[in-house]
Amino acid sequence: MKTDRYLPVKRPTVNIPKPVIPEPQKLVFSFKFYDDKHKTSKNVTFRNPYPIYLLKQLKEMENWTVEIFKGQQKAKTFRVHPIDWTAKSVAFNGFGLKKEYNENAWQFTVSGNKYGRVHGFFIEHIFHVVWLDPKHKVYPRR
Repeated sequence: MKTDRYLPVKRPTVNIPKPVIPEPQKLVFSFKFYDDKHKTSKNVTFRNPYPIYLLKQLKEMENWTVEIFKGQQKAKTFRVHPIDWTAKSVAFNGFGLKKEYNENAWQFTVSGNKYGRVHGFFIEHIFHVVWLDPKHKVYPRR
């Protein structure tokens, strides 16, 4: 019996899964590197209303991604920016930790400028708080 070599061949179906695009990770705050001995955080008093505003700000920000956080640089009601340790207006030259941490250093305001700032650095989506600065000691007012 002669077979026709041009007959269609039935091939098995291959189900290729759709690619899964991961959701952007939300900000997480860590106090692993918090330094309560440093000038900025030393003697920070947690009297009203400072802790209330600090916790409200952290609560609001936990719904943000790193991109949203960094995108706030132009916002008028919320100040956030990288820390330039070489700037004349900065009172310190780093956290005193690994160089990489200083290179990823950021600060944000607690409530406008009224209740100071929080300084820390990013490792992926985790913001590691190093200093609480209610009296603006990192960027002292002139």
